[in-house]
Amino acid sequence: MLLAPPRTASGQRVYASQEARILAFVRRSRELGSSLDQIRALLRLGGPEKASCREVREIAAHHLEDIRDKLSDLKNLNVCWRGR
Repeated sequence: MLLAPPRTASGQRVYASQEARILAFVRRSRELGSSLDQIRALLRLGGPEKASCREVREIAAHHLEDIRDKLSDLKNLNVCWRGR
């Protein structure tokens, strides 16, 4: 998603502020369960090949569907656990 950053003499990566914001966005998106493909698609929205509103809605709808499926699975697991 990013080009390899320059490194200091000790090997530490050096990121510009824009790159640091992208990394924070990727980390938070992963924490919320987004796939790398979904994150790439979202990052394209701010890039040269801007996505349409339809594309944004499709990405959001798909992610919401995934979350609802996970919630349903967790509820079913909870029912099974209590039934023991």
